[in-house]
Amino acid sequence: MAKSARRAASGTDQITAEIINFEEAAAALRLMANDEFADDDSAVPDEPISRFHDAEIWGEITPELATLPIALSVAENRYEKEWKSVPEAPFKAVFEGMFAQHKIGKKEGRCFVTGTLGKSKRRTKNNVTHNYMMGIDVDSGASLEDCFQRVRAAGLTCVFYTTHSHSSTGIEIAQDRFHRWAEKSQIDTTPTTESIRRYMSEEMNYVSSVVDAAEFVEKRQDDGMKLIIQTRPIDKFRMIFPLAKPFVYADQDGAHKDVINMWSQKVLGLARSFGVEADPAARDPSRLFYLPRHSKDHHNYRIMLTCGRLLRFEDIPGAGTAKVYSDPFEAAGAGMGASKHGARLKSPELDIDLMTWANKRAHGFDIAQVFKDFADDRVRIEQSDTKLTIECPWDDSHSNPGDPDDQGCFVQSAGADAETFSFHCSHAGCAGRDRLTHMQKAMQDGWFPDSILTDPTYDLAGIDDEEGDLNRRLGLDALFAKAHSEKQRDGAVPPETMEALMDSLSREANRVPFYDRVKVLKLTGVTAFREAVERRAKKYAKESAKAARTKASQAGSSPTIWSDDDFPAQCDALLHGLRVLNDPPYLFLHGGDMKRLPGEAESGAIADFLKKMSFTDFKTECNDAVTYVVSSESKRVASLADDIPAHLWGMRDKPVPVADRFTRVPIFGPDGTLRTEDGYDAATRTILQTSGLNIDPVPVVPSGIDVEMAKDWLFGRALADFPFVDNFGGSEGGDGSSSRAHVVVMMLQQIARGLYTGPTPFFFIDKPQPGTGASLLVELLYQIIIGRPASPQVLGKNEEEVRKGITSKLMGGSPIIFYDNVRNKIHGEALATLGTADWWEDRKLGGNDTYVGPNRALTVFTGNNMTMADEMVRRMLPIRLDAQMSEPESRVGFVISDLRKWMVECRSDLVWSCLVLVQNWIATGRKRSMVHLASYEDFAAVMGGILEAAGIDGFLENLNAFRASAKIEATDESDVMQELLDAWPDKPFSTNDAHDVLYDGFGRLRFPSLNINEDSAAAQKRILGMRLRNHVGRRFKLRLKGHETDVRFESAGQKDHAAQWQFTRPTG
Repeated sequence: MAKSARRAASGTDQITAEIINFEEAAAALRLMANDEFADDDSAVPDEPISRFHDAEIWGEITPELATLPIALSVAENRYEKEWKSVPEAPFKAVFEGMFAQHKIGKKEGRCFVTGTLGKSKRRTKNNVTHNYMMGIDVDSGASLEDCFQRVRAAGLTCVFYTTHSHSSTGIEIAQDRFHRWAEKSQIDTTPTTESIRRYMSEEMNYVSSVVDAAEFVEKRQDDGMKLIIQTRPIDKFRMIFPLAKPFVYADQDGAHKDVINMWSQKVLGLARSFGVEADPAARDPSRLFYLPRHSKDHHNYRIMLTCGRLLRFEDIPGAGTAKVYSDPFEAAGAGMGASKHGARLKSPELDIDLMTWANKRAHGFDIAQVFKDFADDRVRIEQSDTKLTIECPWDDSHSNPGDPDDQGCFVQSAGADAETFSFHCSHAGCAGRDRLTHMQKAMQDGWFPDSILTDPTYDLAGIDDEEGDLNRRLGLDALFAKAHSEKQRDGAVPPETMEALMDSLSREANRVPFYDRVKVLKLTGVTAFREAVERRAKKYAKESAKAARTKASQAGSSPTIWSDDDFPAQCDALLHGLRVLNDPPYLFLHGGDMKRLPGEAESGAIADFLKKMSFTDFKTECNDAVTYVVSSESKRVASLADDIPAHLWGMRDKPVPVADRFTRVPIFGPDGTLRTEDGYDAATRTILQTSGLNIDPVPVVPSGIDVEMAKDWLFGRALADFPFVDNFGGSEGGDGSSSRAHVVVMMLQQIARGLYTGPTPFFFIDKPQPGTGASLLVELLYQIIIGRPASPQVLGKNEEEVRKGITSKLMGGSPIIFYDNVRNKIHGEALATLGTADWWEDRKLGGNDTYVGPNRALTVFTGNNMTMADEMVRRMLPIRLDAQMSEPESRVGFVISDLRKWMVECRSDLVWSCLVLVQNWIATGRKRSMVHLASYEDFAAVMGGILEAAGIDGFLENLNAFRASAKIEATDESDVMQELLDAWPDKPFSTNDAHDVLYDGFGRLRFPSLNINEDSAAAQKRILGMRLRNHVGRRFKLRLKGHETDVRFESAGQKDHAAQWQFTRPTG
């Protein structure tokens, strides 16, 4: 339970910051300074107003924001001993120089700290002098889009960027940790998908949707035994907030340690304000963040700057119950473990006496595993499984703070090599500090929770049966101790502690003795508390009984396999059982992999809907499908032997139906029948899931009124405000009827895909400038076909990126491939193949297997005056938007004022309109159009026929204007040559000289047409030299001394073993 944020009143000597809920926090953050921006919805743009390199700019960069002083500390990698503090620079320059490019490279590259460091240049929390920004790492599975919209709703300025592992689907869990947890939970220690999900729910910090999608894949030996888990793609990103004023540590009251703690609580509080739980390690003011980077085969990266008000430190709610002391002597006492109980060392949260704990548990404490599970970033060397060299909790007091090569501190688990656990530091400054003092300091600093003290997972000595019940209740005892402490300190037990007590008690077999301890807390509503516990206990008991009955029922109704039958008979019986179990189907073959239907789909992509099965999962299904009797005499029931399901698993044609598509709208089959019923349609190999749609019946023979009503929904409302033209060359734009007709075809394509064979052309939505509405037009398409916002991707800069991106989309069954804000030239073999192939074949990502699947996706490009290679022109169906004004975003007087809201509310009517247009064509005899489109003959005949039957003109009529336009052009590099000529009009120059001119002070390439995507200067110069050599002998018409002059680019030999270049004036 969350509580309202509270600051201590004046006159108190400490500040207590508490957890707040998102709604209250977001409301509080919107009230910063004044509310004009936050309350003016019209001031919040619906799409980025501009781009800079890879960054989307959402909103206006005001002069206040652009000139905001920012100073950071940077290093080439995390292992640098000395960091460089960069002098203050305007925010705009810092953003464009450091954050605006998502570069290709390894994760552990260039990094920064959000402030400046002291003279020692060491990256330690005690050496941070100022923090100019506040950063949050998010990798729990929270949605990037949700967090982004929450920050925008709060009206704040923030830099968002995805991290190197964004959209990853793999999770590794240490086998030993899972095994100990399973033993503690008294369940089978063999990992299954079900037990892995329970483990993740109870032991890890992932959001529920990540847990629900988790599938156990395999056990793998890789630097220790690991369990490999696959789940849905996990958003991993950073949120970097520039502060209105830097947080200056020397200006704060109180001990330095407590000022650092105050910063830490603010970081966690800011994260929780936007519905995410930040990694506790991120609260360190010297926390390093990697700059935006991605691997060369990763294309789903984003950088977003949302512009608004600047975050004020004093407005950030705190988190937790940590105290900030104004009395340095009190702070020192707290740091040494003093408390109202005396000088005994206590754990910070549960108030466990560490000396008493050590007497009972030290001989079995697995401290090495604790560090691996909770503080792996503090591990410097793994000497063995049980002994680690680590960072010392008192590192800031050492003579060499922040030195990553310091090996003076180690921990060792109890066990064969040591009778009891060790935690020791050899530095002189740590002389006199014992292992429990180190433990307390590590827990106080948030390295690991003190719940590990009573967690049997980390007790290598084990728990004997006689003491089992007592030890399993140590966690409940600790909760009662925590409640008592909170009651005495604050006068009340927080709701979150009460909730934890209630849940723990409800799972106890003998709850009565504990109710007396609840009474001791002197709570109001003790009777209600007890009744709630009993209700919850009954609920858990019913769920357990229901699961047992369900399993027994399935076992009793399934076919029987006898162990003494021959192998073919056993396989036949299992095949029969699987077919019975899979009716109606929930197991499918997709992309060559066995997958299952877990529940309601969350997107239009089939891979997001179907979950890949491991062989272990398949065995579970097989055991549900049949009853395996070991012998006909004893009739003892057991699990199937592996060889029977393994035979079926290895079959090329597996005994499950093939699924090619997933759709959220009704579709037409090849025979013209409209499929509207949810479930699997064998004729089209499609899974239909149309929940959320409330469509009126589609007439078998639509009347003229039905057709006109459908056209009015599309032309008179949905498309009425888009400025369609049919000109692509700069003259008068016409009435836009052809572009408008192509948009209708785009909306009908997925619904009518079963009515034609062969490929589908690309849809090319071009416009002269931002703000014209291309992205909104595709948003309308997504809402009709999928019922959710658009999910654009960036067109890759090289052939490999593009090909892998296409394979990923098609393997995932995505109905739409959407390249938004295209800036690169549209070209390449991969795109050319995508535009004309019925089937797509490529190597699966991350392996050597080949994917072969149907090419059913609808591909859309949007951008400003896009260019393409000659071979791409015939693959495009052109759509042109032009508001014919300098600021198209300032248009008013729309037919529908809020189209995004309207398209969601009216989705069912829009889908009905599309279905009526197609049904009308079928009812009138399926007359094919006579228009011709090379390579897309069947598409043109069917889609043209549907439009003609509805009286919609313009199909393919703007092709000539489009193909004659100036969009087909080669990359013009004369601007690069002009820059070089201006610098060296009459003398030779080297590649190094050219690099200095063509790259700015932040290391950014000023001429993207050169297409150099390397990070290191050496690689940049090598490729630049190749580019220059390719121009040797070419002539250019350039400006020289104010006059246009013919010049020739030549090689000028070598100087000091470096190639030289020059411009000459040709004589003929």
